[in-house]
Amino acid sequence: MVTTEQIHDFLYKCGIRPHLEGFRLLAKALELVLCNESYLNALTNKLYVDVGLCCQLPATAVERAMRYAIHADCGLPKHQAALGFPPRYETGVYTIGEFLSGAYLRLSQQDCENSKAT
Repeated sequence: MVTTEQIHDFLYKCGIRPHLEGFRLLAKALELVLCNESYLNALTNKLYVDVGLCCQLPATAVERAMRYAIHADCGLPKHQAALGFPPRYETGVYTIGEFLSGAYLRLSQQDCENSKAT
């Protein structure tokens, strides 16, 4: 099981600034995605709504804060190093779905490696 501390460490490695509200929301979203990966198929209708309910925010504010946290200071080299793949579009920044999918893969992979080591 991936801990909250591991999720926070991963977000730090990505260059997401911890004082941003989006940091907290991304951490909560990753917790939900790691428990149920079907959230990755329904970001707008399911994930943003559930994160918003947990944090008492509307889904639109959740999406905006997450997007801002990912794009703030454009930590692309750190994102690429942590996620292991470049962004798909020419804009040079990750979408929320790309970021969460990559983070899910890395964190679940890390969890598998940790469980094999013990």
